[in-house]
Amino acid sequence: MIVPQSSAIVLVGAGGGTLALAAAVFPAATPAWLGVAAVLVAVMVLDALNVVRAGRGLTASSAPLVRTVRGRATRLEVTIANRNTGAPSARAVRFALQLPAEILTGEPIEGGTSLAAGQQITEAVELRCSRRGEFKIERCAVRSESPWGLWSVQALLPMDTTVRVYPDLLGDRTAAEFLQRGKAGERVMRHSGKGREFE
Repeated sequence: MIVPQSSAIVLVGAGGGTLALAAAVFPAATPAWLGVAAVLVAVMVLDALNVVRAGRGLTASSAPLVRTVRGRATRLEVTIANRNTGAPSARAVRFALQLPAEILTGEPIEGGTSLAAGQQITEAVELRCSRRGEFKIERCAVRSESPWGLWSVQALLPMDTTVRVYPDLLGDRTAAEFLQRGKAGERVMRHSGKGREFE
């Protein structure tokens, strides 16, 4: 999805208003004002085409399996790559993971770097899970700006990451008592013999 930036709205509002006023004050120069308006429209259309081409080559990936414990913070490395050859750079790339309700994270990653063809960036996202289980991260929302900053393009990129959340044994009182025993996990077994067979 392509979205106009505030600079595009200001350009259309201020430029269009100024050209309309100039054409009303100087009617003889109307063809010149129309030519300037056509140039502004062409610039906006060209910038929109560039941002669409730049957004087509973006991909998102991360580790296929992440293991964590309920309630503890875990870092997930997410890589955004520009696989599009010959396309303009993707500017000011930002992304946010679409997560299940049981997984919490911080703010979307604000990236100020451009991604030229063949380049990639890797950012760490902090995850915290509220309950145990296995959860899927299947989409990453990515937004980048056009080369001249008039438009931005948003896309949902596919991902395939499983977050496996184990229970917090140290936080559970019963499990914590079990873990603090000197010989946790061992069983007491009776052995016959040892010189006491006839007692």
